Amino acid sequence: MSKRTAKNTAAQIENVVLEGEIIAPVVEQITETNEPTEAELDAIETAEVQSEAYQAQASEIDEVNPDQAPAGDEPELLTDEPEQKTLAQMIEGIERDHAVAMQHHIAAEIDDRMDYESDKGNETIQRSLKSSRAKMTTDLLAAYAFAATSVDPSVFNVGRASTNRYNVYAIDKVADLARSLASGHFMKNAINRAVCRSLFTFRHSGERFTMEIAKAACSDKIRVSPAISRHLIRHTVSASTAPTQASSTMQALETLGIVKNVGTARGAVYELTDTAQARALEELCTKAA
Repeated sequence: MSKRTAKNTAAQIENVVLEGEIIAPVVEQITETNEPTEAELDAIETAEVQSEAYQAQASEIDEVNPDQAPAGDEPELLTDEPEQKTLAQMIEGIERDHAVAMQHHIAAEIDDRMDYESDKGNETIQRSLKSSRAKMTTDLLAAYAFAATSVDPSVFNVGRASTNRYNVYAIDKVADLARSLASGHFMKNAINRAVCRSLFTFRHSGERFTMEIAKAACSDKIRVSPAISRHLIRHTVSASTAPTQASSTMQALETLGIVKNVGTARGAVYELTDTAQARALEELCTKAA
């Protein structure tokens, strides 16, 4: 290859590099011929150096964030968290048609439960179910509370064990709590009152709220230490009745999403949830204190 040919080839390679194209085919074309001259080797070396420089420049461009705002024009950071809705605001957002549909759903589920118990010959609890049905369907209060807190009424026909269904007495506790939350009036059920108020006094004191504590809130006949007793608001049922009363109220509170069991089935430990319904219940209990 003549010096003039080598010079033209070097110029051609330089143009290819400057245009940002791949140089490999050009290099291969040269190296497939006879042994390159010194001029050809110089041209290849120059092309490779320029290619590396181009690739480095392209890499720097790729690393630039296209969404990055220009200096001095940075967006203002939002530091305030969105305001949490109250339960009352959530209820206000429920359409009346939705509440009516929920009311019918509640009635249908309790009717199914009444049929189930009747078929099993459990006529003694029919009165309790009828009372619960009336509380939850004579107006839309419970329906609005269910809709706002996403409670599925079919829970009344589901049990913790395959052979059992939802605690019948807990249904009545749910009715009392739901109507209270929707109306803004304190609960009528004395067990609900004692247990719920005790829940918040225990949280403020930093003490754990267990099923045993719930039983003690139901019955002042159950002995507890003075350190525990000072945080309790207590009702007066017998010690033998306390387990059933405490269990049904805690199940009702779980159903409404107000508490959760962070312990075990045998060793329940209840914590209040960070929800609108828990905050609404705390407000009611504070006013009643």
